Amino acid sequence: QAGQSVVQLIEQLNPIQEGLISAARSMPDANAAVLISGSGAEMSTVQRLERIANHWNEHVEEMKMALHPLNT
Repeated sequence: QAGQSVVQLIEQLNPIQEGLISAARSMPDANAAVLISGSGAEMSTVQRLERIANHWNEHVEEMKMALHPLNT
């Protein structure tokens, strides 16, 4: 979201995170396959959430580098 501050981005993420948490908690079996890729590989809710978390952690690190490029 170009042109938005970190605070604005975090404010947008809070309701998304709350919805994701609520949806994950309502799953009857978090280890059941919920996503099947074109190759046939299956992913459970737990695996999908781990992948999402890793993806967002990468973005957080990128934002940290953009804000403080000399602190590597």
